[in-house]
Amino acid sequence: MTNACGLLHYQTNSIVRHAVADNVVGPWTIDKEPALGPRAGAWDSGGVHGPNVVREPSSGLYVLFYEATSTDAPLLDCRLNASVPTVDLSRTRRIGAASSASPYGPWERLHEPLLAPRSPSAWDAGDVSNAAPLILANGTTLLGYRAGGDGVKLGGGIGMAIASSWRGPFARAGASRDAMLFAAEDAALWRDERRGAFHMLVHRFAGANGSTAGTEVGGHAWSVDALTWHYDYASVAYNSTVRWRNGSAGSVLYRRERPKPVVDAATGRVTYLLNGGWPCHEGAEDDDSLDGLAGCWSYTVGTEVVE
Repeated sequence: MTNACGLLHYQTNSIVRHAVADNVVGPWTIDKEPALGPRAGAWDSGGVHGPNVVREPSSGLYVLFYEATSTDAPLLDCRLNASVPTVDLSRTRRIGAASSASPYGPWERLHEPLLAPRSPSAWDAGDVSNAAPLILANGTTLLGYRAGGDGVKLGGGIGMAIASSWRGPFARAGASRDAMLFAAEDAALWRDERRGAFHMLVHRFAGANGSTAGTEVGGHAWSVDALTWHYDYASVAYNSTVRWRNGSAGSVLYRRERPKPVVDAATGRVTYLLNGGWPCHEGAEDDDSLDGLAGCWSYTVGTEVVE
């Protein structure tokens, strides 16, 4: 987040940075220069958010999928005005991609988005975001996404698009052609190579109104063909309580979103779960101006998965 703005300003002030560590629990060293930021005059001229990096098996290229907004306005500066209101650019959200021979970059972007909203009659007509990619051995690329926002039942849902290459063109697949697969957001997609099943972890909506409130925040879906998905609205994959390695008592986070599983390629087992953590919140739901003063800045939290 640029200019000391909080999480709620992600549609205008998000950029992508590259970080390095010897192991998943860190410590992490973050590069000073952005890996990916807004491009003036382009479709991704606003916030560049939600990066998801996967490797193309045939070429070895690293492919960075991301969502972005579009705006001609200058970046907000929360250092000058901590109470600067957020700007809603949801209708401009699209999914794009960039590639590099190295995770250090430089990253070469595709000029146009990979996935954009469809016609006004489609369920995903409003916007598309939350890229959840998976590139198979033959190059076929699955792209889970979130669409619909508040205009769709339960506050939006997950769809699936497929292409013969990560460069596209992508077409909606399975039930996604007609409706969302299920109501959730922030999907992460992987395949259990031993059993052949596809899996998603998602940020689970807590109620019929699409609320992200509550503590039972993790959802899980699975599929044998990546087209027909099974999702139990009542099942909880993880909650918002985290236990710290230093022995201190567990914390109940205000929000625990954007799940990113770390998968052992040899066993297909999830070994760690990374989340965006928002530890606490002051003030109204749509106002994060007080969070910095209260020590409530968001961060990435890593959780070891113990079987």
